[in-house]
Amino acid sequence: MAPIPSAQKTSREDLAYRLESLPSCHMDSIPCSEDKPQPQLIKKSKQDYPKEAAERTSKHIDQTEDEKKLWSTGCGAAMATTFLYIYGNILVMDQMPVDKRVESWIFVASPTPIFVASLAYITAVTWIGPRLMRDRQPFISLKPIMILYNAFQVVFSAWVFHEAGMGGWFGSYNLLCQPCDFSDSPQAIRMVHAAFWYNISKFIDFIDTMFFILNKKYDHISLLHVCHHALMPLGVWYGMRHEPGGQTTFFGFLNCFVHVVMYSYYLLAAMGPRVRPYLWWKKYLTTLQMVQFIMMFVHAALTLATGCPVGHPLMRVILALAFIFLILFLDFYIKAYRHKVQGSMTCIPKLSSVYEKKNTQFHNQMMNSVGNSKTTDFNYSFSYQKSVAESDDQHVNKSLHID
Repeated sequence: MAPIPSAQKTSREDLAYRLESLPSCHMDSIPCSEDKPQPQLIKKSKQDYPKEAAERTSKHIDQTEDEKKLWSTGCGAAMATTFLYIYGNILVMDQMPVDKRVESWIFVASPTPIFVASLAYITAVTWIGPRLMRDRQPFISLKPIMILYNAFQVVFSAWVFHEAGMGGWFGSYNLLCQPCDFSDSPQAIRMVHAAFWYNISKFIDFIDTMFFILNKKYDHISLLHVCHHALMPLGVWYGMRHEPGGQTTFFGFLNCFVHVVMYSYYLLAAMGPRVRPYLWWKKYLTTLQMVQFIMMFVHAALTLATGCPVGHPLMRVILALAFIFLILFLDFYIKAYRHKVQGSMTCIPKLSSVYEKKNTQFHNQMMNSVGNSKTTDFNYSFSYQKSVAESDDQHVNKSLHID
């Protein structure tokens, strides 16, 4: 019988060869691809599903309510713009002659392009823009552009204010009754040019609302904001075409000064949180805007009452615009700065009632989706949403303002 061979001992050379033949991942204590742990699925509890559904429902309801408000705002602004267009064509263009000095200028032949531009603006900011931004996040890289834009508005408004002042309002004009100078004198021509560039500035102001759309700050796009931006280009156009001087230019001269202050505030606010503590005078900026429209209203009313020989149809337009803007600004002022503690009289609806209405909608929609078998799970989600709403209510009551 053949002897059984004895076990051979492993030499150092054999051991080194075997170690070199191993994969490098084992040598470095790194698991190989076949040894990598497989990702584990995170199981969601039953309570997570109602929470996610409620959050989606909340977001959808908020977007729907914002779009409805914007649509209502757009309809109101479009009706006001259409009324001004009809009034201007019938009572201004038919009763007042065209200033021969501007008859051949661009956009002077007809108000229809101005009217179409205003309606296009209303449509863009109250319907097209919000729908394009519906599933998009707010743009966060607009800060440098906003700083440049506001700086430009400050310089441009200051220049138009200076030109209108040198054209007459710095001394040679009579505040109570100043007929338009239709001559070709240097001062009269300077006022005509100031009126033209002031009209152009009203189209540049459209960019304000575009920033609100891109930042999804739909609460800033109020009826006051849209009406002001849509009516001004058309109203200023009638004055620039028929009487670019005298009494009808006072409101533009005053408005340019207010814009210098207003866009200076926007410029500082866009620079970030470090500057905002020094913007305590924002409340007085709104007061300045209201004083502006009071002065415009009184000035136009006195002009009509004293029978000053100027374009009365234009002064009626200024009177009506000043009254409308004053009422809207007054409403904004009351809502923004006269809000008191709960239980007192206020013009702002209680936020708790708003949240209560929203949470009732959450409850009704979620009950239809999760069924009666998951009522307990949904009640947990509903109580969670209610606690979040109460927390938001307290936060908003502390920092209610509109930038």
